[in-house]
Amino acid sequence: MKRFLNGLSMSMGMFSIIPPISARWDETALSLVIPFFPVVGAVIGGLWLGLSALLEFINTPDLLQSAALTLAPLLLSGFIHVDGCMDTSDAIFSRQSLENKRKILKDPHIGAFGAAALAVLLLTSFCAVHTVTLQNRQYLGFLFIPIITRGVVGIGLINLRAISDTGFAAMFKGKARQARSAVIIAECALCVTAAYFLKVLPPVAAAAAAAAAALACAFKSLDGVSGDVCGFALAAGELAGLVAMAAA
Repeated sequence: MKRFLNGLSMSMGMFSIIPPISARWDETALSLVIPFFPVVGAVIGGLWLGLSALLEFINTPDLLQSAALTLAPLLLSGFIHVDGCMDTSDAIFSRQSLENKRKILKDPHIGAFGAAALAVLLLTSFCAVHTVTLQNRQYLGFLFIPIITRGVVGIGLINLRAISDTGFAAMFKGKARQARSAVIIAECALCVTAAYFLKVLPPVAAAAAAAAAALACAFKSLDGVSGDVCGFALAAGELAGLVAMAAA
């Protein structure tokens, strides 16, 4: 049990700003970090949904409510996938050689494509959230979108070839790949089932499809996955989920 708690704590500490259960780093629990990734998404989604209820309760002005709900999942995740989205956009949209793309991916500076990706992400997310706020106020998708996107990304991170043998993605390649993938698939299936019965399946399906497509596109362009690539896929998935919520 202690090993599982350490795995959850490490996952929470790596992928969110939520204080971990324990500050201890446990190498034996490293293989559990990615299987707990959707659980981190559930915590973020629960807080996101709770914030929407709170803002409704205190009758927050629509624009402020939309701004808060747009920024909330980004802040709760520590903006980690926003950084990955910008770095990966700079790399894949440069249309240079594979070697140069990988060099750009490692460059800590923000390029033109990264800045454009950030602008598209924030503007479109805000417009989608504002539409939901003004029209249907069906916020339940906030709970499920972070779960399904992290599930899709987690499966890719475990199973797809890493760009570097010493990078972030390589850290989670260990043994028991099939067992860990099965756990995440079960978590995704539970998420989809709950979304179906609660009538919020379209945003969940859109988020999953977009995250998988973005992951596949980046993998093909860079011939591997990395932490930044996973952030790119996660951002794409969450954006698509929000747009689907607005279109409902």
